[in-house]
Amino acid sequence: MGDVLRVRLAWRAERPLKRLYTFFVHLVGPDGQLVAQHDRPPEGGFYPTTAWDPGEVVQDTYVLEVPKDVLPGVYRLIAGAYWLPAGERLRAADGSDAVELTTLVVTDDE
Repeated sequence: MGDVLRVRLAWRAERPLKRLYTFFVHLVGPDGQLVAQHDRPPEGGFYPTTAWDPGEVVQDTYVLEVPKDVLPGVYRLIAGAYWLPAGERLRAADGSDAVELTTLVVTDDE
């Protein structure tokens, strides 16, 4: 196993949610391929989105295990939510289906 990324995010619903959403944090490689991911319901399923109050902030931690053999390059860390039965992603205010949290640069240590 390579490095472990711990990502703590805060989510907030602007209105009551009628669906049980699953949240994700993905590390995407320079080629657009998924390198590492952590997908799960909020708080491991103990606090479903249908129970959230409008304006309430829910914090959650995601752990990604980055493979040891990851190649040098620029990687994007993205996050979002989806409705599992249909795989339908929740859209952000700008219409995108995920938000970019940051970019990570992997270098060759040799």
